[in-house]
Amino acid sequence: LMALDVSTTELCTTDCDSIDVETSRTFALSVVNSLERDYPGTQLGMLAYSDGYIPLVYPGLLRENSLELKRGIRSLRLKGGDEYHQLGISKSVDMLNKSGNVLLVTDGVPPGGGGVYGPIYRGVTSSNAEGVTDEDYKRKLLNYTSNLPDDIKLFTVAVGEEGEKELDFLE
Repeated sequence: LMALDVSTTELCTTDCDSIDVETSRTFALSVVNSLERDYPGTQLGMLAYSDGYIPLVYPGLLRENSLELKRGIRSLRLKGGDEYHQLGISKSVDMLNKSGNVLLVTDGVPPGGGGVYGPIYRGVTSSNAEGVTDEDYKRKLLNYTSNLPDDIKLFTVAVGEEGEKELDFLE
């Protein structure tokens, strides 16, 4: 399952929509086209995530859902908000029924305010009143990914402008 980060980043210094999303679209279309040509029996699905998620295509045989996947990829647009990597990964695992591969396509920039680990998440205040640094976020996310079900394999692909990718903590 491909999980595509469609959030904007505070680090972006140029036309992010044309770089980040176009790079993600190109990569995702390349994956679909390659798998369709070489492995048409592959199961593939896709979701887009930021501070929410949208299941674009539920996992199914590529030969049966390749047009729907390509339409979903072409429809991708950047949206406001921060990327919540754990949300993208968690929803991918759910869509896969806890078995399969997750391909996380992201610039890897931690969400402002600590994301799901911050003092306020979706309007709910947690006991973590002092907030979460980027390093805290990265550590907590690594801990989360190390506890994924055994039948889930997580892969990451960095997209975005050089110098604005922060995937080192997910390698």
